[in-house]
Amino acid sequence: MKLISCEKLEKSMVELQFSIDAETFKSAVNTAFKREGKKYAIPGFRKGKAPKAMIEKMYGKDLFQYDAINDLFPENYEAAVKEAGIEVVGRPEPEVVSMSEEEGATLKVKVAVKPEVELGEYTGLTVNKDVKTVDEADVDAEIKRMQDRNGRLLTREGEAQNGDTVDIDFEGFVDGVAFEGGKAEHYSLVLGSGSFIPGFEEQVVGHKAGEEFDVNVTFPDGYSDSTDASGNAVKLSGQKAVFTVVLNYISESVLPELTDSWVADTFGSFGTPNNIYTVEALRALPGVGMVSRNLRGGRMFTLRGEGERSMNVDFIGVDQYFAEVYSLTLVAGRLFNADDMERHRRVCMLGREAARNLYGDPADALVKLLFLEKDVFEVVGVVSGVMLGSWGQGGFLPYTTMMDRNWAGGKVTRLFIRAIGWEDVPPLVRLIPEVVREHQSAPYLVVRTQEEQLERIKTTFMWVEALLWLGIAASLMLGGFGIWYGTFAAVRARTREVGLKKAMGGSDTDILAQFLAEALCKSVAGGILGIVVGVVLVEVGAWSLGTGISYPLLIASSSGSIVFSALIGVAGGLYPALQASRMDVVSALRFE
Repeated sequence: MKLISCEKLEKSMVELQFSIDAETFKSAVNTAFKREGKKYAIPGFRKGKAPKAMIEKMYGKDLFQYDAINDLFPENYEAAVKEAGIEVVGRPEPEVVSMSEEEGATLKVKVAVKPEVELGEYTGLTVNKDVKTVDEADVDAEIKRMQDRNGRLLTREGEAQNGDTVDIDFEGFVDGVAFEGGKAEHYSLVLGSGSFIPGFEEQVVGHKAGEEFDVNVTFPDGYSDSTDASGNAVKLSGQKAVFTVVLNYISESVLPELTDSWVADTFGSFGTPNNIYTVEALRALPGVGMVSRNLRGGRMFTLRGEGERSMNVDFIGVDQYFAEVYSLTLVAGRLFNADDMERHRRVCMLGREAARNLYGDPADALVKLLFLEKDVFEVVGVVSGVMLGSWGQGGFLPYTTMMDRNWAGGKVTRLFIRAIGWEDVPPLVRLIPEVVREHQSAPYLVVRTQEEQLERIKTTFMWVEALLWLGIAASLMLGGFGIWYGTFAAVRARTREVGLKKAMGGSDTDILAQFLAEALCKSVAGGILGIVVGVVLVEVGAWSLGTGISYPLLIASSSGSIVFSALIGVAGGLYPALQASRMDVVSALRFE
């Protein structure tokens, strides 16, 4: 481990940056491969015998690198803390800066440290109350900021203009020599932002999508030098350069129409600072036990678990009251707290089913690092509860953290209120709309009780059950008709055979038993074939989702299916078999 930097931040926070050398990191990757590689099945190789390169080619080069980071982080983090000489009092918030087997890994960690307190003269002090006033200009500025934030980029034709966002490919040359850092593909550049070398953006203006052209610029004095492909130094400071540019497409920012309704919808969520009073007013109502803010839009991420396990997990934003409002049970770890919300921490909780599907034992999910886009989140808890429903397969993030990243719409649009008793529910249903509209615009406010939601669920299940039984009935009728038709056709085709058997002493019972047995064998064979296909599909589905199968339930349902198939065979073949057993011998022998 090599400590790169230790930077003090605001509010007693420190940012550590340290690196792990290539040899150590490569060794950890190989160790992770030896431990986890046996779990992967690659076509053409026995399970667990595929080489590391083949597994990485199929599942991603960073497959075992993440496991190596998890293995190396605790020890190297402690060493970095010791070398920095800091006293840690909070959970680390790690972030992977870079990682490769050739160059090692670099990590950045934010962590709370013991604050340095210096007592000064604290007697005889006077405090002046600073009253903030908000004028029209401040309101207009905030509305403009939110309007810009909610703008959409739409591709357009025509010439590029200042303010447009262009997608470009470019490569720079100094005296005909390409240099490192001077080439990119599909680079998004806002014209007029001044983010490029002086003169570059101005020369892109006026060109159309699909055009290829040169941009001539001069690097400012003091610009850092670069190297060419061979590693030779290339001086850039004060040098003239030519950039070959391809303009892929042009996008313009289309802002939402500034209307009263848009402002009300944008600033009227329960999570905005302007409307914190709404939540506080609801909490003050008689009969309210607790109020929880949720971002319910959901954000899906693909998570990789142990071995070959991976699954898509929906995350919602919740606050520290969510667990109590929903009567959740803590399976492992801890629940969210107020500090997680206030400090916008990168932590998460998983539903028990999600943790079990990813890691086997839910407790093994703790302290795991989940890579959600460019951020790293630490699993701090696993929860379960009857009220979670399908969210047992999901995950939970601090709602403030989701708002920062504009995930799930970036604003709280749903509140969950827990009444103290059942008798408090009816008056609260009447009071809640009045309180909400008193503090904010709420044109689409809907209040639903748990009883109403349960009734809706029951109604939905009733219709689903009815449709399921209709489908089963239709399938049974079709199956019975098929058996009847097949047996009837067989009887007709073998009429002479039936006559010969009766002439040779065969009884009506023998004929009846023969055709019933044939119908029974056909239906049971079809049932077994259907079960085999169904089991294969279930196994494939479970493998792709990283979930397990209840084999006792599978065996029970398969046995029931065979019994049903037998009953359908007997029912469908009974009438044709009776017809065959009652044939007249003479008529049967004369049949052509």
